[in-house]
Amino acid sequence: MEETGRVLVDPEGEKTRLELKFTPIAVTLSVFDDKTLPDPSEDEEKIQSGSVTCCIDDQSKIRAMWSSANLSDDVISAALVYVQKRASVLLSVLRKVSKTS
Repeated sequence: MEETGRVLVDPEGEKTRLELKFTPIAVTLSVFDDKTLPDPSEDEEKIQSGSVTCCIDDQSKIRAMWSSANLSDDVISAALVYVQKRASVLLSVLRKVSKTS
């Protein structure tokens, strides 16, 4: 890292393996008033009233959450329920793929 804070990447430099303590799964939902829509398209994002992205781990612990709007507790709760269900499906697929490769 330079004194300015700029990070330089040397593609020919030494490689370091990134050790993860958990498997992160991030899911984004568009918000339309009090309803949520998972994995919005570009057109849907243009007309949404907000969005929420939640990252959880393979133990269903919330690791990060970001929202583009001031969302109600009900919308956040519904989003979290959906994200936990979706993450479970995605983790199942990742485990199957990692066993076959």
